[in-house]
Amino acid sequence: MELVKGVSITEHCDRQRLNIQERLELFMQVCEAVQHAHQKAIIHRDLKPSNVLVSLREGKPLVKVIDFGVAKALHQKLTEKTLYTEQGQLIGTPEYMSPEQAEMTAQDIDTRSDIYSLGVLLYELLTGALPFDPRTLRQAAFGEIQRIIREEEPPKPSTRLSSLGDESTTYAQKRRADPRSLLRELRGDLDWITMKALEKDRTRRYATASELAADISGHLKDEPVAAGPPSSAYRAKKFMRRHKVGLAVSAAVAISLLVAIIGTTWATQEYRVRVATRRAYEITEILVNTLSRGVSESKSPHVAEQLVRLARRLDGTSLSEEPKAALHHQLGEALHNLGHDDEAVKEYTLALDLRRKVLGEEHRLTFETLRDLSVALDNSGKLDRAEVVLREVIAYRVAHSEPQQSLGSRLRLAHILLRRDKLEEATAIIIEVLGISRARGEIDFETRTVIMFLLIPLLEPHGKPSLSESLLQTMLEIDQDLLGKEHINTLRSMSWLAEFLYNRGKLSQAEAIFSQTVDTGRRVLPEGDQSLGTFLREHGRCLTALQQYEEAEPALLESYLILSAIGPRKALTINAGRALVELYEAWSKPDKAAEWRAKLPEVESANEQGE
Repeated sequence: MELVKGVSITEHCDRQRLNIQERLELFMQVCEAVQHAHQKAIIHRDLKPSNVLVSLREGKPLVKVIDFGVAKALHQKLTEKTLYTEQGQLIGTPEYMSPEQAEMTAQDIDTRSDIYSLGVLLYELLTGALPFDPRTLRQAAFGEIQRIIREEEPPKPSTRLSSLGDESTTYAQKRRADPRSLLRELRGDLDWITMKALEKDRTRRYATASELAADISGHLKDEPVAAGPPSSAYRAKKFMRRHKVGLAVSAAVAISLLVAIIGTTWATQEYRVRVATRRAYEITEILVNTLSRGVSESKSPHVAEQLVRLARRLDGTSLSEEPKAALHHQLGEALHNLGHDDEAVKEYTLALDLRRKVLGEEHRLTFETLRDLSVALDNSGKLDRAEVVLREVIAYRVAHSEPQQSLGSRLRLAHILLRRDKLEEATAIIIEVLGISRARGEIDFETRTVIMFLLIPLLEPHGKPSLSESLLQTMLEIDQDLLGKEHINTLRSMSWLAEFLYNRGKLSQAEAIFSQTVDTGRRVLPEGDQSLGTFLREHGRCLTALQQYEEAEPALLESYLILSAIGPRKALTINAGRALVELYEAWSKPDKAAEWRAKLPEVESANEQGE
């Protein structure tokens, strides 16, 4: 049999921090493989992450579905061991088992059983969790396992995510998102698609893996999906998303008309106003969001002006304070997304005043406006007020037991404090956040990225390079203690520390760390991994600076070979090519330098155009 080198699909997605779209595109490959097997009259019966491996071919992920017929089930680990009855009859892995498999009757198992398992896999890729708690299933008696799978309805993916508490932040970050945006992305199509695949009654599931893949493809193209409700409002929403640029100006006019209509309705038909207001708000919310997305692509200033005009008209309407506050917030969000943060601040401030009055300080919606206002104030350069509002945000998060989210808010505060020359307090906050991260068992992606790319560079103008080095060393020590010396985050922390030392002229220290990073990366990272390509490039640059040209050349050539697999016009590839030019220039090999430089002009031109 073919030897498949790779990792499970869930591990690959989490390690590479694939967003939802990238995960769905990979999942469609799984559907294609399963469909191919079904066309050959083969039912897998035990689809799960460890049987779906991802390897890299020419830098692109390739999915392979393995272990058809569960031939190797007896040799798997207990944590993902295929379950058997006392008579030794195979029935599948509980977490991924369809209700008809759990039934254990004479009913035939057909291809729709695999569709259910695909639904569980999709659920896990989207949320990071399983429909049913695996510990509950593993600890239950056999009969109880059957009952849960056959009778209990799992929560929708968005509901499951919202119930995970602090874990939701970790799962969201692995998908390059925050909990709120991830929740918004799951609601609607992805909830419907997943739950259709997980129907207890197999006649109501997707009939084939191709149908499941087609619905996912439709979602990615903003087309109506078969699993979705066939309402005209839903189809209209999809139409607007597909044609957001063309509808942008029309949407602005429609919103203005809606506001005028709402005001008239309130004045003349008070007994109907509650229903009308709510419906109008829902429609307006869709239009505002469509307008925001459309203008971000069309770059038309006219539509942004329409938003501002609409905002001014809101104050003259007879809308009650709660929907008016909601619309001010929506307009603030749209203006912020368009880069009009001064106007966004005005809208968020109006929304905040109304929500404080109507809902109170402690209401979640009041807090959401407060949080978004702090971001808009920061972006618009109003740092003194941004600091005050952000301290309120942190106080709310602490009071409402949101420790993970409070770390991000504290680092944003440190960023503002550094820009306001408040070095001591900013430094204390950064050290405190690292201490909390150590106690919690990990430094999350947002924390390490903000410290490395936003906060440490701001310490340099204050003449604190030793403090920057100390913080990077602390991050590395925490990663080594909590994750081990071979974890990808530990390797990144090593590379960051080495790069900092390199930029400070401490070349020998930097080279030693780069060398260790590359050696470890070769052992633990998949073949062709981009991180290894980056580590090699930085090591090669350091060796060039040390005039160790013969050692630098193979490192940089290998780096270019790995990184060019993602495309010759990508920034990583360009930087690898530039490093080779620098090497050959320093090595006094002008012909070689010219050869590599000749590859760069076209690439750089394309890169400048955003290709």
